[in-house]
Amino acid sequence: INREENVIIYINASGDVIFNRIKDDTTRPLLKDGKTALLSLLKRRAPIYEKSCDVKINVEKERNIKAITREITENLF
Repeated sequence: INREENVIIYINASGDVIFNRIKDDTTRPLLKDGKTALLSLLKRRAPIYEKSCDVKINVEKERNIKAITREITENLF
């Protein structure tokens, strides 16, 4: 990724929140291994995401897409 031409936005939530939001989605192969696999993957990836992102947006609490978009825009300009 060319950091000079791109902005990396990390949309963050806890593993529990992510799991609860996607647990009924049968198209997600990782979920076949259960919550533990998801949490393990997030634990390994989170430091990379944190280090790599330009903007971090927390979506732990349910928020509508307009509010999230507004926060992203405010952090970019």
